[in-house]
Amino acid sequence: MPILGHEAGRREAQELLSLYGAPAFVRRARGVEEALENLLARARKQRSEWLEVPRKLLADLLASAVGWEALRPCLKDDQIAALQQMHAELAPEPRPAAPASTAALRRRLRDVNASVEFFNRRWRRYLDELDLGAVNELREGYNRYYLVEKECALRSPTLARLGYKPMPPLTLVEVEALLPELPLLRLRS
Repeated sequence: MPILGHEAGRREAQELLSLYGAPAFVRRARGVEEALENLLARARKQRSEWLEVPRKLLADLLASAVGWEALRPCLKDDQIAALQQMHAELAPEPRPAAPASTAALRRRLRDVNASVEFFNRRWRRYLDELDLGAVNELREGYNRYYLVEKECALRSPTLARLGYKPMPPLTLVEVEALLPELPLLRLRS
């Protein structure tokens, strides 16, 4: 049986890769990442759909206020920063300016808050019903088999352990941190 040289060995390895793709440990890690990304993509899509009403109401409010300072008398403390943060996140379509009275601004702020409260309740229910089981099952498999598969591929336990960190189960707290509820504004009466 001929002994393969370095170049022939590399060709053989490339041929195997072309037939079977990436090593099992790489496919396993990608599978975990893809499952998480798919779960988050579905959640982001749902969240974005449900944010349409708050987004439109915020656009109407800002068109009526014609500037952040006009809202200061309607808000407790320094809620302008919270409103600006909400504006940055929701990125409402700008509307033509139509100045409104302070009473009208207060009504519009209450409407924004009511839509935020409704969104938050709905979002909380969605998160509470979110099934993390598939992602956590893949993470468990990663923790159990990744090192074994990598060691088989690299033929070195030392190299296999480099950079390895076990994945804890995904929690709703982590998902919430990435896709949070909206803050309620504190309004003056």
